[in-house]
Amino acid sequence: MPTIIEFLGGEKAYAKIIHALPSEITITLGEHSTDKGEKISPETWLLQYDKKEDN
Repeated sequence: MPTIIEFLGGEKAYAKIIHALPSEITITLGEHSTDKGEKISPETWLLQYDKKEDN
């Protein structure tokens, strides 16, 4: 599923959700730039949710 990621500094990048479960999500992030202009190559992220840490 195509999506857009927005970072804390306001920068945005195109991404694609590859896999989603209640406890984790895998996304492929397209090439993007940091707030300092540094180019970041495409990469894949695995984000996990740990309910124990959400207290």
